[in-house]
Amino acid sequence: MGTADKPTNPSSPATHASTLPEVMYSLGSLTDLYEMGFVLGMKMDSDELRQHILTHMRRSIQATGACLLLYHAAQQHFIPVSSQGEKLPCGQLSTSLNGQEIERLSLRGPGATLDTREINHQTILLVTLNYHKTLIGLVALSLVDKNTLLDSRGLLLTYMGNVAGQILYTRQQWDDERQAAIEHERLRIARDLHDSVVQQITFTFYKLELIQRLLEQQKIQESNQEIIRARAILEESLQELRASIHALPPPLLEEQGIQDAIAQLLDQYAMDDPGTSIQQNITVLQPIPEQLEVPILRLLQEALANIRKHAHASIIQVQMHTQGNLLFITIQDNGKGISTQQPHVAEMAPEQESTSAQMGLKTMRTRVQEAGGSWKLHSQPGKGTSIKVYFPLAGPIAALTPREQEILPLIAEGLTNREIAKKLAISRETVKTHVHHMMQKLQVKERTQIALVAATQGWI
Repeated sequence: MGTADKPTNPSSPATHASTLPEVMYSLGSLTDLYEMGFVLGMKMDSDELRQHILTHMRRSIQATGACLLLYHAAQQHFIPVSSQGEKLPCGQLSTSLNGQEIERLSLRGPGATLDTREINHQTILLVTLNYHKTLIGLVALSLVDKNTLLDSRGLLLTYMGNVAGQILYTRQQWDDERQAAIEHERLRIARDLHDSVVQQITFTFYKLELIQRLLEQQKIQESNQEIIRARAILEESLQELRASIHALPPPLLEEQGIQDAIAQLLDQYAMDDPGTSIQQNITVLQPIPEQLEVPILRLLQEALANIRKHAHASIIQVQMHTQGNLLFITIQDNGKGISTQQPHVAEMAPEQESTSAQMGLKTMRTRVQEAGGSWKLHSQPGKGTSIKVYFPLAGPIAALTPREQEILPLIAEGLTNREIAKKLAISRETVKTHVHHMMQKLQVKERTQIALVAATQGWI
């Protein structure tokens, strides 16, 4: 198995004066890692992101090998997940760390000294990955000669560990939210199918049993009538399935913009239902945020499916326009309306939502609200239904980078650039640059006005 693990003395405080090239190299390395993680990281898969982190950290000291271990808090154990170059004994390393050492590592911050360990005659440098005093993991780097490690490079590695910890933490949060959205969508599809198609097919099954008995009794006329009814039910089930398929994330958005996708959706509906006239007035004068594209298209798909199935309308009007910082959408039909006691239906009680039509309306309303929009429905029996929705469009806050959005509340607290730099473990020059960019984006001339704009808009 090799020699027992034994910690060696950590790196001492800086004894070599940092040169300007070394400082520039350190700033460049941190910037590259930051941009890679927060700008490109969400577009990479998890393995590729981890490999990029190892590449950047290996490069800083020309390590011959590296491995990344993620910390599993529930099990209080490190799990090797990625490696590069020369093979390191990461399995032995993960089992060698006891609870006391893990607690000490979790309290590490940028600028702390680094640990080295001797395992199987290999000198391994340990870089802690932390975020807000939460232990995310470790990066183990092979060290050929620990005495040649420049103190400035050791300091750089501690800051890179902090940045990498933030990147991995943010990615995990993003993955969790994405998985929750997937599960939510699965439940929605399952609920929609259960409330419609499953029940209809089950009913058709009983119809077929009835038809079989009628045929056995030579009741041809009655069996023909039941066959016609069963066919009608199956046709309705097919339409339900098509509507559910259309409600999935549309491939149309991968090929074209939202406005073109909407136009194609309306054209397709008109072709499928030539008896219905679709009147559209779409005048959107500013870009629609990407996060609203799918909710908007799904809203239109579900509204059209509801109209086709329940309203039996001859005219549908679809309007979209922007006004100020809001996007307004109106979908109106001249169908039979919704049979409720109140002609103006803004909200529906649970007992009113038992029918398929009202379930469709509830699904649409939920989608709108989850995307940050507001919903209003107006309907009268025999006079049609109108759905009016508005979404707030992204303001200047959306143009800020993740780091700038971290800096924003700290400015509002009155912290100086130096204090912000210390709190976020970045350089004062980096903070100064971000503040300058924020002033440009928010169109203000003074640093103090950033906080004023943020408070006025309700961002903080």
